[in-house]
Amino acid sequence: MREKILSVCAPELWVRVGTVLDDSCTHFNDEYSHIGKLENHPENGRRIIVALTFPDPEKKSTYVLFQFDEDKRRISVTTENGGTERFEIDADIDANEAHCFIKSSAGKALTVNDFAEATLKNILFPSPTSKSRPPKRGASAG
Repeated sequence: MREKILSVCAPELWVRVGTVLDDSCTHFNDEYSHIGKLENHPENGRRIIVALTFPDPEKKSTYVLFQFDEDKRRISVTTENGGTERFEIDADIDANEAHCFIKSSAGKALTVNDFAEATLKNILFPSPTSKSRPPKRGASAG
């Protein structure tokens, strides 16, 4: 029964992930356009690239790749530096209902919004050593 539920709800969860990523890009662009432009590029129904492009051509663009593996019931998130984190999709089943959720590498259940926030931090707020770090508001470019 668990596999049957996952086979139905995992693709539905992936669609919600795509919607939340798109909404996140819109919100970022409305609130933080001074930093850059965040774009959502869906590909082939199983991949989404979220790219941050800076208005200053001297700054390197950065991206995060989200890939849904329906057979393994997981979402892989790859940053431009090549690091990949895998998030399993699992289901809660009780007598009244069943629902899918995303599990962090630590096993914590994440809402779709929490998942998007956690994974987009890599692109929006990279480590201090990254050359693609967005500037602070009001900071000079030079």
